[in-house]
Amino acid sequence: MNGKATGTNLDTVRRHNLATVLGLVHREGPLARSALTQATGLNRSTVGALVAELAELGLVQEREPELSNRVGRPSPVVAPDGRVVALAINPEIDAVTVGVVG
Repeated sequence: MNGKATGTNLDTVRRHNLATVLGLVHREGPLARSALTQATGLNRSTVGALVAELAELGLVQEREPELSNRVGRPSPVVAPDGRVVALAINPEIDAVTVGVVG
């Protein structure tokens, strides 16, 4: 062996899951927490904890679900926080490309 520890790094898995949930919300728009659970294959409590962490970081907002005629308690809706903006700058020799995504 080379002396490196092998196995799953839980922090890496958590960061991957955070990025997955955040990516889904930003690409798809507001999603019910139940839809995030279904899309990621993670359990409800894990998705709830990830959403809570993303909300604490100011990256998403959780809001009350819209009323429906479905049976059971409706799932909260997770939406991108409108205050978040990504700025990308690509400097080249003869040009600078700038992109802003909100």
